[in-house]
Amino acid sequence: MIRIQQMKILKKLLAAVLIFGMIISSAVSVGAMPTVYPSITSDPGDTSTQVVEIDFPFKGETVSAEIILGLAPYYGAKHEGSKSTPLFGCSPEKYYAAVAQDPAQDEMYAKLLGFFTWYAESHGLTGDEYVELLTTYVQNIPYKTVGAEVNFPIETVIEDQGDCDDKSILLAGLLARSGYAAGVVVLSEENHMTAAVKTKEGESGRSKNQISEYILIETTRFAYIGEDSALIRNRNKNRTRVREEGVILVGGGAAAYSASWQIDTILEERGQIVSAIEARWVRR
Repeated sequence: MIRIQQMKILKKLLAAVLIFGMIISSAVSVGAMPTVYPSITSDPGDTSTQVVEIDFPFKGETVSAEIILGLAPYYGAKHEGSKSTPLFGCSPEKYYAAVAQDPAQDEMYAKLLGFFTWYAESHGLTGDEYVELLTTYVQNIPYKTVGAEVNFPIETVIEDQGDCDDKSILLAGLLARSGYAAGVVVLSEENHMTAAVKTKEGESGRSKNQISEYILIETTRFAYIGEDSALIRNRNKNRTRVREEGVILVGGGAAAYSASWQIDTILEERGQIVSAIEARWVRR
């Protein structure tokens, strides 16, 4: 009887060891699997093109152009599996950088930024005004929820529409390709995303010429760089400034935006005017 009981215990132990070994083996196999991030596979034989029209107001003028882009990367971005999300070991930085910086989009970035660089130089824009130019271009793209998946920038440009994450990733990609430290910020409580660019205070700022933090850029509507999104309005002051650890970077350039103190002054004065108007209406 004792022998039979011992045999039963031994079988249970062997079964437990076998199950444990299978679990360890599976874990090792998963760990050995490469982490696959979103990527575009273009058909080299596809020579189809589309004209992308640029038309938006900026500094009292209209910025307009027609840019011809190849559609092979666009169709590749639309292909099933191009936006695969890693199940394990997913790095948000690598994920969004893969979407924003996929090399299949090089032509798109080169042609867009080639035009915007020419426009900035021909109109004598400063570096800060160049950031504002790119920002206004993206803000002008119609807002539309296009699904749960994050779109590649080339999809947003070709389709001329996108939601908060699509437009923010496009702007971050444009800024990063222009040499700025830029990325996106996920506001999980509001289910919202904005772009962000590294900022330094200007001559009248608190820390002269010292790069300090990142400033949020709302992309779903026309707004000043650093102006509160409608979704996070009435929150804590300076919510539009975040430390680098709060930004998912898609590019690590050295350039920074230095006009944030001017925006602060504009917004502060505007707030005082609005408060005075509201107070006057209350008294009436």
